[in-house]
Amino acid sequence: MKKYVKKHWIFFVFLGMILLGNGWLIVKGLPYQHDIGFHYARMLSLVQTIRNGDFLALIHDTFYGYGYGLGIFYGNFFFYIPAFLTLLGLPAMLSYKIFYLFINIGTLFIAYHVSRKMIPNSKIALLCTFLYTFSEYRLYDVFVRGAIGETLSFMIAPLVLLGLYEIIYGDSKKWYYFTLGFVFLLVSHLITTIVMAIFASILLLFHIPRFVKEKRRFYHLVLSGVVGVCLAAFFLFPMLEQYFCSSISIFTQGSIYLPSGAATPIRYLFLPGWFFSCYLGLSILLLLPIRFLLSAKKVEKGDQKLLSFSTCLLILGVLVWLSTSDLFPWTLVDHLLSFLQFPWRLLLFSTLFCSFAIGINLFLLWKNGKQKLVKRLAIFILLTCFFGNALYSFQYGIRKEHYESFPENEIGNGEYLPSGTDQVLLQNLKPEVTSNNPNLEIHYEKVGTSISVQYQNHSNDQKEDTYVEVPLLYYLGYQVEPTYHLTKGNHNFIRVYVDGKEGEFSVSYQKTMIQKISYIVSTISWGGFIIFMIKKER
Repeated sequence: MKKYVKKHWIFFVFLGMILLGNGWLIVKGLPYQHDIGFHYARMLSLVQTIRNGDFLALIHDTFYGYGYGLGIFYGNFFFYIPAFLTLLGLPAMLSYKIFYLFINIGTLFIAYHVSRKMIPNSKIALLCTFLYTFSEYRLYDVFVRGAIGETLSFMIAPLVLLGLYEIIYGDSKKWYYFTLGFVFLLVSHLITTIVMAIFASILLLFHIPRFVKEKRRFYHLVLSGVVGVCLAAFFLFPMLEQYFCSSISIFTQGSIYLPSGAATPIRYLFLPGWFFSCYLGLSILLLLPIRFLLSAKKVEKGDQKLLSFSTCLLILGVLVWLSTSDLFPWTLVDHLLSFLQFPWRLLLFSTLFCSFAIGINLFLLWKNGKQKLVKRLAIFILLTCFFGNALYSFQYGIRKEHYESFPENEIGNGEYLPSGTDQVLLQNLKPEVTSNNPNLEIHYEKVGTSISVQYQNHSNDQKEDTYVEVPLLYYLGYQVEPTYHLTKGNHNFIRVYVDGKEGEFSVSYQKTMIQKISYIVSTISWGGFIIFMIKKER
């Protein structure tokens, strides 16, 4: 038995980490979290939309039946996991919990894979994984905020980091890590993708001399970008089309948040301002100075690239951490960065950069003969992460009141609604088909986000410009059959102009030409990419 455990020790370590991080999911129901209502309703609406026959589900059957363009702006890619589990017959709450389990386990494995690619020492790679997966802000995202989008980003962001490392310092032929990281990030959380693109650009610009000297690295960087755009076309171009060609407020609809109003006071950079608040974490903060124990002269020549990369990450991570506070002049960039809403969102990136920089530094210390120090630091990391996770699990995962259902029409602040939509008014408005012609008798049938209408005029008086308004919010891609003029009407509903004494028509989401072309491009690109990866592995 001892020999078996010794041989498969990594398996048992991972099993322990999984049990440690997910034991709270055994409790009946889920605790209330800041964003859980929005994401739980998002899953339910995706399930209902698929049941209505719309597998791509760009317009979700939610928001009291008015249809919500959530699938256009907030990718469904990973949410198909809990949706299909629910469609297969599992209770929705259990499906959501399994999704949480998938994300937590996925974060462990991806973080370890990335650590192992950069750190040729399995034990220190595990320490880096532990430090990142059980970091303070990630636990805050999981237990307090219930921010599934950001939690997914925590799972995927290390792939982008590995891609940057390979393109800048390692084997640039492994550019596909960078590509996959950004594609999966895009379909998980748009805000994180934008900010990650900014920080990645900073790191890449800092290494321009390296690209000038080794042009193949620049070639692989461009290749990764082109392939990424093709793979992500199914989401990227429909979103951009909807945003620029129809009036949609992606980030600010109904939101009253500006970054300057949520900047962290300086004194709370080092200690949380309230019980379990947004905070970088004790384990990372106290380990930041270990970089000063390393001398570039004493680091082996083959490890210089690791030291250089970790130094860049550490500097950027500390600067990002400081910028979450009121030290940064947020009032000057409030409107430019209003999509960020809360500066402490940047803690995701500070955690990412600092965790992997610390992991690399621990490895270099180990190679420099500081094994005793590294072992002591390892005990410190394990203890702080263990107790931090235990406290969050108890305080927010177990101790808080639990719920077995959440509102089905929750859409948060109403982002992704057509501009000017009065969310409160529609909540209290009875959804029905109406006309500006009082003599028009209307019968209709609604299935999801599709409506069939029959109308008949009982008066000899033919009113010009007669229209019928159906209770569906207007998004590009809705079409009417047979062909009538379709436009935006009152309350941003779909308005259809009709003629004649009687007739019938149906309104449904048929997608735009750009959407259809984007799906074809992505399908071909994914096919080619998978073939490329299979051949590469062989």
